[in-house]
Amino acid sequence: MKKLLCFILILITLLSITSCKYEYVESSKSSWMHNNDFIFMVKNVPYEMAVDAYFTYYPTDEYVIYLPRSGDFTTITGKKFTSKVSDTCHVAFHKDSHVSRIMITIEIYDENNELIITKTNFCTYVQKDTKLPDLTYVSDEFKEYWLALSIRSDKLER
Repeated sequence: MKKLLCFILILITLLSITSCKYEYVESSKSSWMHNNDFIFMVKNVPYEMAVDAYFTYYPTDEYVIYLPRSGDFTTITGKKFTSKVSDTCHVAFHKDSHVSRIMITIEIYDENNELIITKTNFCTYVQKDTKLPDLTYVSDEFKEYWLALSIRSDKLER
């Protein structure tokens, strides 16, 4: 009877371990996740590290991502504004590249230094074989700012 009980406990333990789909590791406020679909996911990683991770997983010019920049810009309609990009972001790279993304917080200020727009965890997606940014995921109020402050990954000075 004891052998049967031990066997059942071992079987239950093995089944629960093999049915686990996710693996998490906590390290300096970062969460890493790996499953069958994600290459990896990192939360609260420094912006520079996220950009480096992008170039590690997408090293060819076939893939691009539009990345936000901090600074003073002018929209195509002539509005002057200041962009502030957070120091940390979230990264989720997926085997299917069209859902791979970097999520970052962006604040837009007008000429009087008044906050106009805050985009918390704004997602910028990896794109394949494209010349223009995909604006289908960008709100109408943010489009003209995004076009001014974003830069293609292949245009970054590294």
